[in-house]
Amino acid sequence: MYEFLMKDNTMWKFHPDFLFNYTVTVVVYAVLTMPLNILLFLATLPENGFWKKSRHIALWITIYASMEWVMVHTGRITYQNNWNLFYSILFDIMMFPMMVLHSRRPDIAYLLSVGIVCFLIYAFNVHLD
Repeated sequence: MYEFLMKDNTMWKFHPDFLFNYTVTVVVYAVLTMPLNILLFLATLPENGFWKKSRHIALWITIYASMEWVMVHTGRITYQNNWNLFYSILFDIMMFPMMVLHSRRPDIAYLLSVGIVCFLIYAFNVHLD
């Protein structure tokens, strides 16, 4: 939804390959890639052990950061409006624990998410079109 709501004022922009146009690229990412990644992340999350869970989260943050680094260096994604890879990694560090929280306590996760979204809108001077 973010990609379509923000259109020309995004923090990053995907650059499609020769098979897909921009809209198809965003839809594939939003409808297939992200939901499947979330399901895989949560399905493989260890049930017990703080350190096991922490390593699992760290692994997924590393995977996401590495994939984004590759996408940046191959021109598949570019940043706009002062966003950069460092901010994406910080976002991943917040996102994965929030997914765990949401799977267990969605009420708390929603409340925290409202605060996080408000902070990000303010910090990056996002104009909602």
